Amino acid sequence: MRSILIGLVFLCTGLLASCGGSGSGYGPEERAAYAPIIESPESMAAFYGGATYKSYSRAHGTQIEYLASNGRAYLWYPGNTRVVPGRWKTDQDPAGNVLMCFRYGANTYNPVTRRGGGDWECQSGIAHTLMAGEVRDGDPLGLASGQIPFVLPRGDDIGIEAAMARAGKSQAINPDKATWRPFPI
Repeated sequence: MRSILIGLVFLCTGLLASCGGSGSGYGPEERAAYAPIIESPESMAAFYGGATYKSYSRAHGTQIEYLASNGRAYLWYPGNTRVVPGRWKTDQDPAGNVLMCFRYGANTYNPVTRRGGGDWECQSGIAHTLMAGEVRDGDPLGLASGQIPFVLPRGDDIGIEAAMARAGKSQAINPDKATWRPFPI
């Protein structure tokens, strides 16, 4: 379910890695912001565990997901009327690259990749992190309840704070931990 145009993401990530800092938006300061996160599977799990993140792509639209520290995942996907429950974990490939992995139920379907769920799908930790446009500790939208605040529109780019406002949730929200700009795809 989480294959977000993996080939394109890996290509874009490779292009980012080969760029200097000027003009790319991913200079030494931004790399310094996310490098500690993708240093190891443990550091990535510590950063995302117990946090809600938002990603956006033209293909999927806005996706907001709460990743519980116990490995449970609660995905709020555009057009869905309820949360897609799943699992998440971090891993490492044979070359030592950190991976972010997701598994959703066999009864799920990814309309972009046209694949059903049920199996673990992993992407590079850097690709996942660069797609995260916002990361906030906690579950401010209550996704672990299995309920969604409203149906996410398919094409809109909606942040966590804006989604909270639209849902009428007025509690304080933790600061955004994503100090880099998300990579646009």
